[in-house]
Amino acid sequence: MNNALIEKIKDSIDILELIKEYVPAVRRSGRTYKACCPFHQEKTPSFSISPEKGFFYCFGCQTGGDVFDFLMKMENLSFNEAARRLAQRAGIPWQEEDSLSEQEKSRIADYKLMNSAKDFYRRQLMGDKGLAARNYLKERKITQETAEKFELGLSLFDGLTKAATKNGYNLQDLKKLGLSAYSSGTDYFKNRLMFPIFNHRGDCVAFGGRTLGDGQPKYLNSPETPLFSKSKVLYALNFAGPSIRKEGKVILLEGYMDVIACHQAGACNCVAPLGTSFTPEHAKLLKRYTDTAVVLFDPDQAGTKASLRAALILVESGIYVKVAALSEGLDPDEYINKYGLDKFKEVVDNAKDIINFRLDCILKGVQSISPKDRADITAELIEIIQKQPDDIIRNEWVLTAANRLGVAPEIIAQKIKKTDAASKPKAVRPKEADNTPQSERDLIRVLLKFPRYVELCADLKEEHFENKDIWLILKEVETLRLQRPDVEEVLPLMAQKDEGLSKKALKYAMQPLPEGIRPQREVEACLNTLNKTALNKRYKRIQQQLAGYEPGAAPLDLLKEQMEIQKKLKS
Repeated sequence: MNNALIEKIKDSIDILELIKEYVPAVRRSGRTYKACCPFHQEKTPSFSISPEKGFFYCFGCQTGGDVFDFLMKMENLSFNEAARRLAQRAGIPWQEEDSLSEQEKSRIADYKLMNSAKDFYRRQLMGDKGLAARNYLKERKITQETAEKFELGLSLFDGLTKAATKNGYNLQDLKKLGLSAYSSGTDYFKNRLMFPIFNHRGDCVAFGGRTLGDGQPKYLNSPETPLFSKSKVLYALNFAGPSIRKEGKVILLEGYMDVIACHQAGACNCVAPLGTSFTPEHAKLLKRYTDTAVVLFDPDQAGTKASLRAALILVESGIYVKVAALSEGLDPDEYINKYGLDKFKEVVDNAKDIINFRLDCILKGVQSISPKDRADITAELIEIIQKQPDDIIRNEWVLTAANRLGVAPEIIAQKIKKTDAASKPKAVRPKEADNTPQSERDLIRVLLKFPRYVELCADLKEEHFENKDIWLILKEVETLRLQRPDVEEVLPLMAQKDEGLSKKALKYAMQPLPEGIRPQREVEACLNTLNKTALNKRYKRIQQQLAGYEPGAAPLDLLKEQMEIQKKLKS
């Protein structure tokens, strides 16, 4: 890979703006920015971003790096894939290189085949044999413009497999991507209205098909493939992303047609899971865009259960969630087509928190509650309340449940405390604390920021350091400074030479230095401490050696060294 091109891409990308697209709640903290880490669960922000240095680092899980590292980890991409996307973002011309790995080449070929299938289905819908499917879309009030936006298509009988193999595609690849049936080698989708499924980046990774006849199942999704995992993809998130950020919330629906109808009407912050239960992976994906969600599944009993299940997963992921219900037993697409966007938004705006939603379901039509029923309902609500990580919202839920059930809030709070204690996991052994002496940490922090003062450290030796990583970082700074005396930012150069060492250095580089620091004085103070520490260690070793000799038999050179060290320690 061309190093000059990589540096150009890195210089053109604002790491803060990139990370903000995935981590909404970023806050300024001095010269850096902080947020809760997107790579592990935490309540207290330990994820730090330095736009000045162009790096991020999490002091909780020790993950860090530059824009390439962030995108690779966030999107599960190879370096070449991340570089390609960042180049496109920066408007820098990108050409595929021969250095692509076989895995990367295979992935590119897979996307090409999926796009070819999407275009084939699209042509089928618009052709002579697509009239019945087009009429069905008209009946469902889906306009041609909307059908084109979502790139809807049509599968007939074995047309795709024949056309693709005729155009040079391998039947094995068609099977691998769920386009052909594994047993027969014929089309996987037959006589269905086709919904291309895009990941959040806009890549076509799968298809959903609705039968146009009496076939079963009514809806059929692609099987799991190297490109597609149902638990990690949300329908229409590629279209909804900007609107979710603008509106400050996401609306979670149940099916393709619900989402399409809502987008067509102007509610463009709607998404849906793909024929599977809502998962923690879905919640993690949504958290990149917003911390607020409204769940609006179908109004039947199964839809109500699914709504509650999805809402609880969102709550556990730290997303503030409400649940909405539509009148007259209408699905979202039916409701928005009948009453329009304003009425739909009114329903969303009047959504209820989970506790009130669940109590409405339980108490609907109930005239009186027995003590046993009250106890059972309270127990169920406690299970919900326990999943809420925010103490303020949790307390509000306790008061709501107590008020509506006629139970003292203290009783509910006590029960929660008991069940919390009973379900508390066994203590996990904490990570080993960083016992590195402060002088070593301070020295390397200053030198990474002001490498020109590394020449003051010429007399230091490995034995001066308890943390051998800091010694290795120091030597690398020294080497880079000799090679490039004009360069102040050594961390990018270090990353090019030794990625592992640069990641260790990043931990110290991301720790802010005090305002108005005088680097030379700080380095000299650290050197003084390190030298004194080394002298003390040597003095103790000499004492141990001298203790092994009879009085008057100790070597003179050892006694002389002891006296010299004493003088230095007193000076």
